[in-house]
Amino acid sequence: LLWWLLGAGMLEGPTAAAPTIFVALMLYVLLYLAITAFLVDHLRQFRRLQLASLDDTFEDAYADFFIHNDGEDHRARWQVVRPKLFMMLSSIPCPSQLPPFPKWEVRRIDEVLKHDIWHLRQLARLIRMQQKRPNATVSATGAAAYSGRSSTSSYK
Repeated sequence: LLWWLLGAGMLEGPTAAAPTIFVALMLYVLLYLAITAFLVDHLRQFRRLQLASLDDTFEDAYADFFIHNDGEDHRARWQVVRPKLFMMLSSIPCPSQLPPFPKWEVRRIDEVLKHDIWHLRQLARLIRMQQKRPNATVSATGAAAYSGRSSTSSYK
């Protein structure tokens, strides 16, 4: 439009600067609004696609677990967690608005996964052995080892 006005001779003389600046400013504002609208729509569509592909994201994130074992336990847990995660992500405009996990909580979860789960499995194994042999009782050392572990663990 600006080049057409210049070519027609309409923007010549002492009053040529004001319309030129006005037209340039209006073109800039329109371009800015168009780009902003495009980006907002693009991000909205991207967010919808992310929500629609939660299952694929889960499969990609836990692919190693599915390769080395059947992964049914993970899939069962995913079926419980998926609706909650979907509702959380649907209720906020952007996932980056979620507060980050404090480092101490991440360390605590790692501690539980690495140590306490192992001890719980050992205790469950002792109970299964007791159920197989009705005359046997859970050894005092096994129960003491588990209770001693849980009382000495630090989550700070």
